[in-house]
Amino acid sequence: MRRQERLRHDGARVHAGGEERMNLMMVGAGAVGGFYGARLVKAGVPCSFLLRSQTLAAVRQKGLSVHSVDQSFTVHPTASGDPRDLPPPELIILSIKRYDLDEVIAQLQPILGPQTTLLTLQNGVDTEARIRELAPGIPVISGVAYIYSRVAEPAVIEHYKKGAVAIGCLSLSGKVESAQQEDATVEARGPFAKLGELRRQPARPPAPAQPTPSIDLQAVKALFEGAGIPCQVSTDIMRTKWEKMCWNVVFNPLTVLINDRVSKALSHPEMRAMIRLIIEEAVLVARAEGVDLDPDIADKVIQWSQEIRDIHTSMFDDWKAGRRTEIDYLNGYLVRRGLALGIRTPVNEAVCALIKTITEPAPIGPVLLRIDGQVIQPLAFDVEALARLPATEQIPDVSVEVAEMNGQAIRVRALLNAATAKIGADHVTFHSSDGQYAASLHFNEAAESGILIYKRDGRPLSKEEGGPFRLITPGLGDWCANVKGVARIEFTVGPGKDTRPADKQC
Repeated sequence: MRRQERLRHDGARVHAGGEERMNLMMVGAGAVGGFYGARLVKAGVPCSFLLRSQTLAAVRQKGLSVHSVDQSFTVHPTASGDPRDLPPPELIILSIKRYDLDEVIAQLQPILGPQTTLLTLQNGVDTEARIRELAPGIPVISGVAYIYSRVAEPAVIEHYKKGAVAIGCLSLSGKVESAQQEDATVEARGPFAKLGELRRQPARPPAPAQPTPSIDLQAVKALFEGAGIPCQVSTDIMRTKWEKMCWNVVFNPLTVLINDRVSKALSHPEMRAMIRLIIEEAVLVARAEGVDLDPDIADKVIQWSQEIRDIHTSMFDDWKAGRRTEIDYLNGYLVRRGLALGIRTPVNEAVCALIKTITEPAPIGPVLLRIDGQVIQPLAFDVEALARLPATEQIPDVSVEVAEMNGQAIRVRALLNAATAKIGADHVTFHSSDGQYAASLHFNEAAESGILIYKRDGRPLSKEEGGPFRLITPGLGDWCANVKGVARIEFTVGPGKDTRPADKQC
């Protein structure tokens, strides 16, 4: 019998000193979940962690540590890679990246039910809608995290700025679904407001219906505040999410594009125009989605940023750490929704393209040819990219060079010219896609005699024909470097890997 099955006899609440306490599960222990979860555990809240293998091993070995300006501490929470091995929770806090949501909801399915409430802490504005698709009938509390922290190493969180949380629920009325909301008519001014700077918010059109959480929002607020985490209940959580979205779609990508902190983007007047254009498109999409943001929201985003101008952003940190970014769920969301709603978003479309170009490697697959090794910058070519290389290097009919063959080809020297070799590189090795065959040629041999066939009868060269790319070297005798299925051209210092028989080598 699993641990969960034994615990269910006592229900989903635990008793400490006669006091009934809510049982929590934190999914993820990254920059957000690691900070909030550690604070909750330190405060005595029954909070377990669902973690991936690397973080799980680190937590089990050395605990979960938080280093802040005001304090540093380590906790040793209950953690597992299987939710069924953890105490059954009443509240599950999703602190994972938005792109991991589908996988996590699938993993949680065995323990989800009407009495289990999900609290979202993702960037973006579409998390709740996606949860309704993946787990219909599961109550959801929407959350917004205002924090700057980073993962120094697995299970070690460095916390620099902020730490507040806003929570609320979407309902048919557009109001908070809670019977005990004494302060639910006020909310913080903007995504980086200090607590106490409060205002009333006008009601907005009804939001899509979703199950009412069995957990009162005041109870969740009390949990956070008991752990020293400022928490506000928002009467219009979707508007709150969109305000944070306006900040995210500006400074997350801009800090990557300028390779610097928020302050640099704020310091250049030219960048102010870019900020306004990005937000103007966001405002149009938000309005079409039923959320009317303040007309001066761009000015407010700039104002809110002044006290955090010395930070990098989560997207910047993810980029530098080699992790995937959330661009598809920030600016990418605006582009997709704009297209669906008939709203032009050219600035956000350009931002997405630039971020993907900077942060994502070129897709590698069987129809792509890589050039790497001792080169300044690795390159990748598909069939159409090869066709766009200089016409002087194109061979429309290979039979002119080799009577027994036909097809369209490019001279290898065009590829050698396209790549910039590092000093000392003097050979290129042609690798087959299955890794079974390789041929290494001196630059001069490859440039003078190498031909890469990539089309036949106007279509990509098939695998049966030696495609998608086939190297031949007429003039070197016996086609000594006839390589089928070329997937990689590697620049090397001296000869590289060569699987040809000695009598076939040039």
